Amino acid sequence: MPVDLLAAYGSGIQVHVEDLAAHLAGSERCDAKAQWDELLPAYQALAACVD
Repeated sequence: MPVDLLAAYGSGIQVHVEDLAAHLAGSERCDAKAQWDELLPAYQALAACVD
């Protein structure tokens, strides 16, 4: 996977996993775009450490 896509991929996977957890718990889905926007900066910081 290209390093420049790691942050977006990580954010997206986390959104999907949290949506699955909510579904299994009988809860509503989150606003995926808002959650992705919130998670992306943290994943960008992590991806910046990858060579």
